Amino acid sequence: MVSLPTWIWVFYFIFLVFTLTTALISNFKNRSISYAYTAIILSFAAPLFSFLFSVGRPEGVHSISYVFSQIWNGNLFALAIVLANIYLLFWDGLFIKNYRDQLIRYYHRVLKKIQDTDILKKREKSQ
Repeated sequence: MVSLPTWIWVFYFIFLVFTLTTALISNFKNRSISYAYTAIILSFAAPLFSFLFSVGRPEGVHSISYVFSQIWNGNLFALAIVLANIYLLFWDGLFIKNYRDQLIRYYHRVLKKIQDTDILKKREKSQ
């Protein structure tokens, strides 16, 4: 079987961990709970079903190209896998849109704290 490059799998794993983390944060803050629960379930189900679906692929075919060829042939399970991953992308975009201002404020607070403590200047004086 032909596998995708390692960097694609690493990127997909980071994407899934980010999605699961953001869904849990949103759930604990009681925001967009129905979307968050759906994202939590799909962040586990989408890779599991993708793996189970791609086990039956022929020799020498990448898993992504196999899923898209099966969509072209009318396989609804393959379509559900792609739609689940699209939903996870939608969830990440929704989370970033809702928390963008808070993240920017946090970033500016951290920068201000670094500038106020003059960590870099203290480090230069000690050397």
